[in-house]
Amino acid sequence: ALSRSDPSAYNPFNGGDPDNWTGVDGTPNDPATIASFTVPVRRYSTSSLFQVDTRFVHDHVFALPAGEVGLAFGAEWRRETLSDGRDPRLNGEIT
Repeated sequence: ALSRSDPSAYNPFNGGDPDNWTGVDGTPNDPATIASFTVPVRRYSTSSLFQVDTRFVHDHVFALPAGEVGLAFGAEWRRETLSDGRDPRLNGEIT
């Protein structure tokens, strides 16, 4: 697609128009040209997260001459999973 000499050649350097800042490409490539070298791939991914967080606080356990003594305790448990089903073109089965 890059080496074509007709109007359907792919131009990797096209883009926006300096005179028109709307973001519209002033020289778009032909969609059929882009479709000639792209390959549709699928990727199915799922993830899960489970988390437990607990805190125990007791602000007065006993007293000392300098002041009250308290107690704090906390714990957290977390489990994450990821399943990634990649297309054969992405995982290397099809080169």
